[in-house]
Amino acid sequence: MGYTTYTNSGQSSTHPDGNKPLYVFSPYYIEITTALTNDKVDITSNSITLLRYSDANKKAKFPISELIRTFFAGVDFGNVESPSGVRNSASKLMQLDKDIVITIEDVTFATLTYDLVWGALQNLEDDLSAEEIYFWDDGSDYLPLTITERYGSDAGKDYFLSEETTMPTSYTMNGKVYTIKELPYCAGGTYLRWISPQGEYKYFYFLPGLLTDELRSGNLINQSIWLNEASNGQIYSDKVLLDKQGNPIIECTVLNADYNQQLHLFGLQRSIKQWILEGMTWVECRVEMEPIQIDRFHKPKEVNVKVIKPALFLQRL
Repeated sequence: MGYTTYTNSGQSSTHPDGNKPLYVFSPYYIEITTALTNDKVDITSNSITLLRYSDANKKAKFPISELIRTFFAGVDFGNVESPSGVRNSASKLMQLDKDIVITIEDVTFATLTYDLVWGALQNLEDDLSAEEIYFWDDGSDYLPLTITERYGSDAGKDYFLSEETTMPTSYTMNGKVYTIKELPYCAGGTYLRWISPQGEYKYFYFLPGLLTDELRSGNLINQSIWLNEASNGQIYSDKVLLDKQGNPIIECTVLNADYNQQLHLFGLQRSIKQWILEGMTWVECRVEMEPIQIDRFHKPKEVNVKVIKPALFLQRL
């Protein structure tokens, strides 16, 4: 997370480097140095204004993460726009050319313009220079697979590799190399999509696993004990279950996830948005999993994932 300085007439601002996208959950700040103490400083973005007065050191500091993430308010991340060709017109995970206007004593000092990513980089972390991703061929087509463009003329679009006639073996974006590897396909498996902590759609196909219902019983209600005697060929219970609630559960496993697959699935355990592909429809779901433990020998590991689908529609009294 590099910072740069802009100076004008003895005043200055320290702020994130505008040549790189901002990850809106990373702790960025803008620091303004004014000509005098107690100068009024405003920053405005997305029609929201924050006001501070410079301190005894002639500085006013603004954390901006909560401000810039408002550009993603109400975005339906699961409704990925379909491509025209191999790219769509806009990714839900990026907002382009968003301004932060700085004023000092009601005079515009600078306008900063950024591309925003719905993700975060950790302390001292930068964009990866290389990454392995995966695709599956069901015999008639590739399963959906995208990369969100961050740079260049296609910045802010999703690139649908699965729409290519022939799946490429690699793809380079601003120096970052995606190695694209095919994994075996078996009908009846579970295909998941999630948003990684760095703000990218990720995908993985799990071989067929266990399907069950996770059910919870509701309240019991009392019935008249006079109904306990035989009537109409049946005997009634003194207690009746009012309702049940529950969700379909899929438990799936990668028996021998290699080191790169472990890194790929590492983001799944940190993600808060996941979907399962049902036919041609993405269905929002939840995922629970034991933490992946990557050891220094980079040995293959078993990775177990519990997919919790939307609630069942059940009878109730």
